[in-house]
Amino acid sequence: MEINKMKYLRFLFILLIPLTIQNKLFSMQISSEGATILKKERKITIHTETAVFFIKTKDTKSINVLTSEGVKKYANIKVPYKKGTTIRNIEGKVIKPDGTIIPLSPENIEEKMIFPQYFKRNYIKENIIHFPGVEPGCILEYTVERISESLYFIDPFYFQDELYVNEAELIFDLKMGFEYAFFPLNQGSRDFTAEKAKWELKAALKDLTVDAERYKWKFNNIEPLEAEINMPPKRELSFGCLLTLTYYKFDPYDYAINEKWKNVSDNMKKLYNYQLKKNDKVKKTAKEITRGIKDKEEKVRAIFSYIESNIKLLPVIGIRPSPLYVNDILETKLGDNQEINLLFVSMLKEAGIKAYPCLISTRDYGLIYPQFPSPDQFNRVITFIPDIKDGLWLDPSEKFSRYPFLPYNCQDVFALPIGYKNGKFLKTPLTGMRQNLINHSAEITVTDDGFVKGKVKSVFYAQNELKFRKLISKTNIDERKNYYEKLLQTVIPEASITDFDITSPEDLSKSMEINYSFETKKSLLNDENNVEINPAVFVYNFHNYFSDKKRTYPFFLDFKKTEMVLINIKIPANTEIVSIPKSTVNRQYFGEFFRVINRTSAGLSYQEKLILKQDKFEVEEYKLLENFSNQILNTKKDKIIIKIKK
Repeated sequence: MEINKMKYLRFLFILLIPLTIQNKLFSMQISSEGATILKKERKITIHTETAVFFIKTKDTKSINVLTSEGVKKYANIKVPYKKGTTIRNIEGKVIKPDGTIIPLSPENIEEKMIFPQYFKRNYIKENIIHFPGVEPGCILEYTVERISESLYFIDPFYFQDELYVNEAELIFDLKMGFEYAFFPLNQGSRDFTAEKAKWELKAALKDLTVDAERYKWKFNNIEPLEAEINMPPKRELSFGCLLTLTYYKFDPYDYAINEKWKNVSDNMKKLYNYQLKKNDKVKKTAKEITRGIKDKEEKVRAIFSYIESNIKLLPVIGIRPSPLYVNDILETKLGDNQEINLLFVSMLKEAGIKAYPCLISTRDYGLIYPQFPSPDQFNRVITFIPDIKDGLWLDPSEKFSRYPFLPYNCQDVFALPIGYKNGKFLKTPLTGMRQNLINHSAEITVTDDGFVKGKVKSVFYAQNELKFRKLISKTNIDERKNYYEKLLQTVIPEASITDFDITSPEDLSKSMEINYSFETKKSLLNDENNVEINPAVFVYNFHNYFSDKKRTYPFFLDFKKTEMVLINIKIPANTEIVSIPKSTVNRQYFGEFFRVINRTSAGLSYQEKLILKQDKFEVEEYKLLENFSNQILNTKKDKIIIKIKK
């Protein structure tokens, strides 16, 4: 590949239609966070003067703290660990309202190991900057310098922030022999033309200079990205950019890197092969796990279950290669998402099953831009097994995910296989609304003297099951019982729960179920010998996200789903039914809800069904959703009234 003189950076000016973001320039203002950003800057330089090439990234931010709320939030700033990088230096200062400058001292910068209990993870650290003497009116300035020994990865830069930004700048110093491509994110009507200047970069020898170029992108008065519940991912909304290495020529190397997705796949394969090299312990363990199993899918299930049950997930995000081998992951019994999936691939291959790691951008991370081949568009690794069924997709790093379902944020997204199909994208499967089911049932009895008792059962399936397991894993059995008892008492006063049983979220051999009995502590008979029963014992099923709220961005649910309720109510023979709620049917293109109450020989039958057919809603759909959800919530207030004749 031949490089044209003085043209080392190729720009991809691809005009994107912005997702509801507009470029409104306005004077500096105080955000709801009580602070504003005077300047944020990133400077990227490539260093080739040593045997190991590296990228230095220097991030500088200046925050004007304006209120006591701002002081509370920004006086201590966390500098997170980023996979594949090392923090070389942190500097900063506090500028007081009277102009006094207090520089940061080493005591103001706390270095914290995130996993101190794991001896092979001592490189995973975060830093916390404790700014001294912060008060309203102060300016907090800090610079974080990171080193990455891979020229292959550069984190996205966002000009936009949660705060109003007075000035944002990206500076890229590009050396001769390198080509990088640039991709603007959600630029709207902003002009992305870079200011380009020639300059001289001093090399290792003082009397030697090499040609290089500096590129600058600078913007002013950038409105904050206001947070909304269930909004699209930051990458689909925030004004920023991606940079990626496409080519470098530096004797004796001459490589095309990220020109095509096949290049990305091939290069990631080389990087991952390093981690797969030392696998003698993996080989031995895989044979032990699958000994005596002939069916291929049963082998997959056995290895999947072993990893899910025995390897602990470290919450480290990213697809950049790890310094550890798969043997280390097996020996220490812990790894991050990428490491666990590479261990899975290695064990499957030792069991005679072809498997491939795949890179994805999860639904909560953002869409892939297919025009721009870059590994930095991905945040997660999953595993593809092509020869079982129509292709099996799994992720054993997801603690509560039951075989054979992918987690919901990994479904229906594009996946780049590593070492398979020449880097052609595949689509991950999607569990449908009928698979993502919650099935509720209850048997309720009203006694002759007005007491109410019953048995309740809820069973969760597919993505509803995974979500519920995650939710309850943060509580103990008593907290779970108390939670459900309080909910039950909102519709059946004086009810107390007995025989409470819930599947342990860690027990993946069983489906996720809740079972309990209840009874009222006193009679519900009123002065007219009436008993009022609210059949909404599952009142926690639905929440109206849309009422009385104005939205700027589309609204995302985790997944499409179905919820079904069947309640049989047994009443005394000497009973008059005074009032029962009307049946309800509401069919919309995005969902359906119906409620039917029928008389039976023993009393009453109550049935309810909710179907949500889509998981993304545009702003203009909110009024429809509000009306739809309000109708559902209103049914929860309806009561059955019966009179017990004495």
